Amino acid sequence: EALAERSWIQTATGSFQSGVVTFRVLDADPQAATRPRIASNAGRYALSEGVALVVSRKRDGVRIINEASLVRYQDRKESVSIHVPLPDGYDSWATGWQPGSTLLWIAERGKLRSYDFQNPADIKTAEYDSGSDGLPIAHELKEALKPVFGMSVSSDTKQILPPASTSP
Repeated sequence: EALAERSWIQTATGSFQSGVVTFRVLDADPQAATRPRIASNAGRYALSEGVALVVSRKRDGVRIINEASLVRYQDRKESVSIHVPLPDGYDSWATGWQPGSTLLWIAERGKLRSYDFQNPADIKTAEYDSGSDGLPIAHELKEALKPVFGMSVSSDTKQILPPASTSP
């Protein structure tokens, strides 16, 4: 405030010397290549050589529309696109995959879907009720999806449960 109120300007000539700049370099994460990948926003996500998940978001009035597709590339050109349904709104879905695997998981309230792109020409889908026992999703991926999607995972029943109500 005091600087904004001053009515004079003082000019300076010559060179200014900067202070000491230091960088702190951290060691590379040894588990980065195998750590689960999680996404819940628009973007282009490379799942494997030749397969990507492409997510876009647009507004239609007050409605937020999420659109996604699994895209297969041949000879560096987009060749096949498979629609992946997503619910409307922000924070209404989360997707996860493990590097090196051929399964993409999409979690939304009440359901979990998988897309197996082992054969990119024939992508297989499966849908699971979040209340069912023995979901075939890897434990590491369940744990990684939990904080992003705000769901609690019960390790003894292997279920994905919706969060408890916070209303009084």
